[in-house]
Amino acid sequence: MSKMIHNVFSSSLPGKRLWQDLAICTLLIVVGIASREAMETWPNFKPAGAICIWAGLLVSRLWLALLVPPLMMAISDVGIGGPGLGLAMAVQLALIVNLVVCRSARTRLTRMPEIVPKHASGSAAGRCGWGAMLIGAGSVQFFLTTNFAVWASATWYPATAAGLASCYVAGIPFFWNTLCGDLLFGWTPLVVMQVSHAAAIARNREHPAWDVQ
Repeated sequence: MSKMIHNVFSSSLPGKRLWQDLAICTLLIVVGIASREAMETWPNFKPAGAICIWAGLLVSRLWLALLVPPLMMAISDVGIGGPGLGLAMAVQLALIVNLVVCRSARTRLTRMPEIVPKHASGSAAGRCGWGAMLIGAGSVQFFLTTNFAVWASATWYPATAAGLASCYVAGIPFFWNTLCGDLLFGWTPLVVMQVSHAAAIARNREHPAWDVQ
């Protein structure tokens, strides 16, 4: 298990073959489209945000990773009916920002050393904590960006400071859904990855003959 996870993230380093990046992008887009349609009645509680984060972590070529949010959202909007063009662009922009930010920290988030010292659990806990803060900040950024776009559309709220405040207050329940979805689908796999790797390395210290790389 640990070796398989390590190989996946080792392959996310520069130099990975193009077909591997294309396969990962295609899989992420398909999962994103299917999940948006299957979970249509669950407002904002979807893996779309997490999928964009993992695109930034797994895909070596940035230009390919950046195609995941617009393609996933545009294609699925055709099936479920999307918002207006302005709001749709704001949603995609917010997802792209989170992708780029998490990508910039992917070495810290996904680093799995071959030999982990005695403080291995602490190292894994630190990476998991860093990931939770980063993903949580991304949820806040998504909330601020998309709700500002809703207010700026001047469709539901007056173009005043009070209208902007009302828009953000009305969006708080959707924010919690976004945060829960991002943590469940984005942070939980990161925790599983780090914990399983740290546990395997700890077992290897007790049984050096095991291959747990």
